[in-house]
Amino acid sequence: CFAPDGQTAYFTDTPLRQILAVDLDADGWPCSAARVAVDLTATAENPDGAVVDAQGNIWNAQWGAARLACYSPQGALLETLDIGAAQATCPAFAGASGRIFCTSATEGIAPAELTAYDGQTFAAEVAAVGQLEHQVIL
Repeated sequence: CFAPDGQTAYFTDTPLRQILAVDLDADGWPCSAARVAVDLTATAENPDGAVVDAQGNIWNAQWGAARLACYSPQGALLETLDIGAAQATCPAFAGASGRIFCTSATEGIAPAELTAYDGQTFAAEVAAVGQLEHQVIL
């Protein structure tokens, strides 16, 4: 996902428990080494999909934690939203509506442990709004 100014891209490394950032040039290509934006190595959270709101905050689905977490661009935890499914996978904003959605998965959950929430998509009202996604030309 991308910062509102298009100068930073974020991506997650779930096994390392980090959200990384890389600077982008004027054409949108990486022009720096990746750096740690959010470090979750001291926690049990596993960062998965993410989206950036119009203010530049990073909303991250956290696999195994049943939550979305919002971080500032400097990596400070701003808020969390609990969802009913353990395997949160990917958030998305519904434009400027103040609504965020998050998908979930059933992978890694034993059939006997599945709940009615696992594998569902969740919606919540938040103070943040989405931004237009940046076009990527390959």
